[in-house]
Amino acid sequence: MFRQCLGPRQLEEIDRTGQGINRFPEDLHRHRKRLQTLILDGNALREIPAIIGNFNKLQKLSISNNELEHLPDAIARLTHLQELNVSHNTGLVEVPQEVQSCKNLEVLDISATAVQALPDSMTQISTLTHLTINDSELKRLPSDLSGLSNLRVLEARENMLKFLPVSIASLKRLQRLDLGSNEIEQLPRTIGCLVCLEELALDENGLTELPPELNGFAALRELDISKNALVKLPTEFCELKSLTDLYMSENCLTELPEEIGQLTSLQLLKVDGNQLTSVPESIEKLTELRELVLSDNAIDTLPTGIGRLRKLESLHADKNHLSAIPYQLGDCTALHILTLRDNQLTDVPRSIGQLTSLRVLDLACNQIQRLPYSLAELKLKALWLSERQSKSLPNLEKAIDTDSGDVFAACDLLPQHPRETDSELEDEQNNRKPIDPDEERHVAFAPDPNKPESVPPIVGEKANVLMRQKTPYRNELKEIKEVARKKHMEEKRASVASRSLSVSPDLPREPAEASFVRNPGVSLGFSVAGGTGVDQPFRDDDDGVFITKIKDGGLAEESKQFKLWDKILKVNDFTFEGISHDEAVQFLKTAHGKLQFQLMREIEPKEGEHSAAVSAVPGAMVSGPADSDASMVIHDDPPPPKVESSAAVAAAVATAATAKDDDAQGHEKHEDEGMEEESKLTMSKEAEATLGDLDKHLDDSIADNKKEEIVDNTEEEVILHRVNRSLGMSIVGGNDSSSLPFAPAGSADVFISKVVTSGAADRSGRLRMGDRIIKVDGLTLSTQSHNFAVAALVNSGDVVKMKVFHHTQPAGLVPVELHRNPEERLGLSIKGGVDSRPGNPIDKDDEGIFVSKIREQSAASRCPELRIGQRLVEVNGQTLLGATHFDAVALLKEATSPVRLLLCDGYDENLARSVSPADSLRESLSHISPPSPSKPEELPSPPEMANGGPVMSSQEMLPPPPDSSSGDDVIEQQSEADMPSPPAVADSSDVPAESGEDLPPPPMED
Repeated sequence: MFRQCLGPRQLEEIDRTGQGINRFPEDLHRHRKRLQTLILDGNALREIPAIIGNFNKLQKLSISNNELEHLPDAIARLTHLQELNVSHNTGLVEVPQEVQSCKNLEVLDISATAVQALPDSMTQISTLTHLTINDSELKRLPSDLSGLSNLRVLEARENMLKFLPVSIASLKRLQRLDLGSNEIEQLPRTIGCLVCLEELALDENGLTELPPELNGFAALRELDISKNALVKLPTEFCELKSLTDLYMSENCLTELPEEIGQLTSLQLLKVDGNQLTSVPESIEKLTELRELVLSDNAIDTLPTGIGRLRKLESLHADKNHLSAIPYQLGDCTALHILTLRDNQLTDVPRSIGQLTSLRVLDLACNQIQRLPYSLAELKLKALWLSERQSKSLPNLEKAIDTDSGDVFAACDLLPQHPRETDSELEDEQNNRKPIDPDEERHVAFAPDPNKPESVPPIVGEKANVLMRQKTPYRNELKEIKEVARKKHMEEKRASVASRSLSVSPDLPREPAEASFVRNPGVSLGFSVAGGTGVDQPFRDDDDGVFITKIKDGGLAEESKQFKLWDKILKVNDFTFEGISHDEAVQFLKTAHGKLQFQLMREIEPKEGEHSAAVSAVPGAMVSGPADSDASMVIHDDPPPPKVESSAAVAAAVATAATAKDDDAQGHEKHEDEGMEEESKLTMSKEAEATLGDLDKHLDDSIADNKKEEIVDNTEEEVILHRVNRSLGMSIVGGNDSSSLPFAPAGSADVFISKVVTSGAADRSGRLRMGDRIIKVDGLTLSTQSHNFAVAALVNSGDVVKMKVFHHTQPAGLVPVELHRNPEERLGLSIKGGVDSRPGNPIDKDDEGIFVSKIREQSAASRCPELRIGQRLVEVNGQTLLGATHFDAVALLKEATSPVRLLLCDGYDENLARSVSPADSLRESLSHISPPSPSKPEELPSPPEMANGGPVMSSQEMLPPPPDSSSGDDVIEQQSEADMPSPPAVADSSDVPAESGEDLPPPPMED
C-alpha cells in the first residue's frame, strides 16, 4: 500500500511480506528518493546491502522473520529512521555501533535473535521510546542507561539477565518494564525511582525478596511477581495505592500482610500456589476487588468480612483445607464463579441461594452430605459435585427431612465421600491376597442351608476368572462413547449400502491439454484438492490432484480450456503423479511464464444418456441408458406393497433427490461386492416420469417449508438431507470458543453463524443464522467444545436430525451495500479479531470485528446505516465471526464494488469513550505466544469436503507468484481497509491465501 502516488516510479510505502525473496530487490532502488516505509517481513533475506543507506527518506524499516546474520554499517546514514524491526532473525548476533547515528529512532525491536549484549553507543539515542528484545540471549543491559531519557517501554523478557544496572533509575519516563523469565535474584534499590512506571513484570525469576523502595511506584497499576521464591512481602509494598492487578502465584508465601487492605484500588488478586494458611481480615477493605484466586494453599477458613466484597465476580479457593463456607459469602451478590473443589466441606449454607448472579459452582471432592434447596432456585449453568459426573448440571429434587422438617435439595451424587489418599490405596493393594494362577475359581450362588437338596456349585471344570474392570473417568467415558458411536454409524452406512438397488459406474476419462501464459501478479483462478499425504484420497483410491473450482473471470476460466474435476498429470516438465497436496500447491503458486497442462478429463454422457440413479428404497424404479456399459445389481426380493403414508413418500423423495445429486456430480461410486448377479437395464418412460414427479414433489416440499415463517424463541426438530455431501452451514461457539453476538461471553452453546444459499440448511427452510444447535443425531452439543460440535456434524450421515432453538436475530442486524467510484477509497477502518487486540473497548473478551473509523467523503460515509461500533458479520457472503484480524483485512481488500456487508449492533461509541482503553499486563503478555485461533468452520461431509475435497486436505485457491511487490496496511492490529479500488492499487497486499481463499492479484507497479 502507498500513501501518495507521485508518479509511476515514486512510491512512499512498499510492503513485500512473505514473498520468498532471498536477495534485496534491485527494483526498489528507483524509489530511494521518496520511500518512507519498507516492509520485507517473512522472506529469506540473508543480508541487507550497503545501498540501503541511499534510502535517506526512510522512516520505517521492517525486516523481521528473515535469515539475517548482521546489519550493514550503512544503516548509520538512515538519519530519518524512526522505526527499525529486525526481530525473529535467529542468526543475528549483534547490533552495530553505528545505530547511534539514527538520531530520530523511536522504536527498535530485536526480539528472537541471538544478541547477547546491546552496544553502549545505543544508549545515546535520546529519541528512543520503545526498546524490545524478548526471547533472545541477552546477558546484560548497558551499564549506563541515562541517555535513554525518553524511553517509555522496555521489554527484555525470556533472556538470561542476572541483574539490573543501578542506572535504571534514570529512566524517569519509563511506563512499562517487562523482565519476566530471566535469572534475576535481586532488584537494585534504585528501581523505586521509576515514578512513572505503570506496568512491571518480574515473573519467572529467582527473586527471594522485594526491596521496600517499591513504594516509590506511585503510578503502578499492574504488577506480576508470580513464579519466584518470595517468602514474605514488605509492608511498604502495601502503599501502592494505584495498583489494580496483582499476580503473586507460585511463590513461597506463608502469609499476607495485614496492611494489604490499603490496596483499595485492587481489582484482581492471585496468590494461588503458595503456602498460605489464612487470609487477613483486612481483605474486606478491598471493595473494588473483582477476582480473587486462593487455590492450592493450606487455608482452613475464609474471613467473615469477605461478604463486604460486593463487586467480587470470581472466587477460586480450590485445593485448600476449608471445612466451612462463611454465611456472609451470600452477600457477594455479584459473584459469577465460585470454585471450592478439593476441600473438607461438609455443609453449604442457605445464604448461597442469595447469589443470584452465580452461574458456575464447583463443590466436587468434598464431604458434603446435602445441599440447601435455595441452591436449586439459582440459574446455574454448571454445578460440579463429583469428578466423574456425566453432565455439568445434575438434577436436583426437592426433599424434606422427616426428623427436622427441613427442606433440602436431593441429588444422586450426594452424599460425598472423602477421597482415598495415595497411602490408603497403596495399603489396600499391599493387603490384597496374591492370585494363584493355578487355583480353580468360579462364580456361583451359595447353597441354601434350609434346602439340603440344593445342587452344589459345579467345580469340576475350571471357571473363568472374574475380573473387575476399571471405572472410566469422564474424559475416558467420552472417548469410549465416541468410538462406539462412530462404529455404529459405519455399520449403519454399510447396512444401507448393502440394500442399494444399483451402483453408479465411474465415468470414463480421456487425455486433454491446456496452455496459457501466466504473467507475474496474475492468479491462476482455480482451486485444487487431492494429492498424497492426506487422510483420504479425493477420488476413492486415486491420490491425484484435481481441479475442484474455477473462478469466474480468472485466467483458467477465460482460457476456456479447463473443466471441473480435471486431473492434473503434468505442468511443463513437472509431473504431478505421486506428489503431496502441499507440493502441488507450492508449485502452482510460484509457476509463471508459459504453462503447458496435461490433464485427464471425464467424458460427459451424450445428450439423452443418464448415469444410473442410486436408490436405497426397496422397490424404487431404477434406470440406466439403453447402450450403457454400466453394471446394475438387482435384488431378487420382490418390491414391497405400495405405501401411501406421507412419511414414506417423503423418504422416497429424499432418497431419489440424493441419488440425482450424486449422479450429477459423478463423485461417489457405490459398490456392493456381496451381490453377484449383474444385469443391464434400460430406462423406461415410466421410470423417467416417476423420477420427474419425485423432483417436483421435492421442490414443492422445499417451497412449502420456506413459506412457513420461523417463530422466535421456539424449539424445533429439523431433518437435513446433505446436498453434494455438505450441510451448507458454518458454526461458532462451544465451551472453548466465543459465540458472540448470539450469546454473551462465557456461553458454552453452539450457534449457526452462516447458512449457505441453496445448501442443505437453506433448502430445509427451517434454519437461519443465530439458531442454537441443541442436539445432532441425539448427541447434546451444549457445554461441549467447538471441535466436538464440528466432529458431530461431520460424522453424521446423509440424513441428519437436528434439534435447534430459534433465538431472535442479533440486535441491529442490517445488510448494506457500499458503492465506490473508480479511484475512490472504501473509507472504512476496522479493529479486533481472534488473537488480536480487542476491538470492543467495553468487553475485552469480545473477539469480533468492529467498525472503528469512517472517513469523510468516502464510499463508507455515504451509507447512512453504517456507524462506528457496529459488528461486522459478513463481507460479500463470507462470515467474519471467529475470523482473525488478518482474514478480515484480506476480505475487505479483495472486495470489489459493490461491497456487501452484514452488520449488527456492537458497542456504544459514546459509552466506549468513558472506558479506559489500557490493556492489562496479562493480556498484553498473551500476545507474545498467542493461542490457536478458533474460527468458524464450513462443515464438510464424510468422507469429502462440501465442495468435493478431502476432509483433511483443504482446497486452496492459488495466489500469484512472488514476483510482484505488495503492501499491507495492518498497523498494530488496527487496519485501514481504506484503499483505492482494486484497479488503481499499486503495491497492494498479496497475502498468501488460506485454504479455500482466492485473493485478487496485485497489479504491476507501473
